[in-house]
Amino acid sequence: MERWKFGRSQKMTLDSAPWISHYRFVRVITRNDETRVSVNEAVDARTGASVVVKVYEAALLNDQHRDARRFRREVQIISSLQHPHILSPIDFGEELDKLYFVMHYMPGGTLSEHLRQGPLALDEVSQILQQLVRALTYAHELGIIHRDLKPSNIFFDAKGTIQLADFGLAKNVDLGTNRITKTGALLGTPAYMSPEQWLGDPLDRRTDIYSLGVVLFEMLAGRLPFQDPDPFTLMNMHLYAPPPLITDFRPELPLSLGRVLDQALSKAPGRRVATADLFWQRYEDALNNKPQLRLVAKPHAFPEVINQEVPTKEFLPPSRTDTTLKLDQGVPLSATTAPENAYGALLWVGLGGVLVALLALVMLLLLSMD
Repeated sequence: MERWKFGRSQKMTLDSAPWISHYRFVRVITRNDETRVSVNEAVDARTGASVVVKVYEAALLNDQHRDARRFRREVQIISSLQHPHILSPIDFGEELDKLYFVMHYMPGGTLSEHLRQGPLALDEVSQILQQLVRALTYAHELGIIHRDLKPSNIFFDAKGTIQLADFGLAKNVDLGTNRITKTGALLGTPAYMSPEQWLGDPLDRRTDIYSLGVVLFEMLAGRLPFQDPDPFTLMNMHLYAPPPLITDFRPELPLSLGRVLDQALSKAPGRRVATADLFWQRYEDALNNKPQLRLVAKPHAFPEVINQEVPTKEFLPPSRTDTTLKLDQGVPLSATTAPENAYGALLWVGLGGVLVALLALVMLLLLSMD
């Protein structure tokens, strides 16, 4: 069977188009050369229907191969998820040195493509958010967290209904503790990763709440809350920097909505809402507190937007003893050491500020006595 090495979104000629099973490929939608996974538009030769085929090309298809295991796990997980807002496979299998699964074609594109036009109108944001919340609530109740929630994983059908896809990083949590306890190598998309993902800490559904907050901010502002081309700087922003005020980009929005975003983007998981449903309730309450709110699609001016939605990464969490941040490409970046626990570091910074203020007060009192 012919291999394909086409670039992103490149169409294939009829003669060169490869097949897998009874699916003829039309074009490559996306391809990640690091993981050797491609997403392709194809035609079912039996029915003539357009479909999407996700293919993993592996030289060694065995249970010891990490990426092959991840791919099989994705198929197992999403096959178990039957929900109107989750894109489930309609077929899957193995052929020669390829794993694949097939999904319905989504002609409306992705949220990432929609956001290239700028921020969304508030009513559209609300519709998308509500559907995302329903999908996440369903998955969370089954003990599954997504871990890679981002606009390129959110698809639209012909009617504008969204479906959440790409559960390749999804993980079953311990239903007794609602946490994933395994730490080590990190997986995710840096611009949307929670602080606990960056630190390699145990995860629960609140890591998806954080990513959902990032996506909500991006839909409203037309840009990410944290963006920087340097991965280490971006990590520090997620660990320490407060998110910008959404009203700086959308002044017509109520301050209460900014508080909802601040809570979702809290550095400590315990400060976030515990469930996606509660996130939606807080969002609705914030909007209902300002009934005169106008629906504005695009503010006049925005700062330059940096495209941070790079392919999903795998790298090691920072530690006290390691002064380099190792990315999946294997290129170390010189950097200061990030603390093992970001929340403790924030506490020490706060205590230091109080101590400085007390010393200043003592000096003023002594001077006044003179």
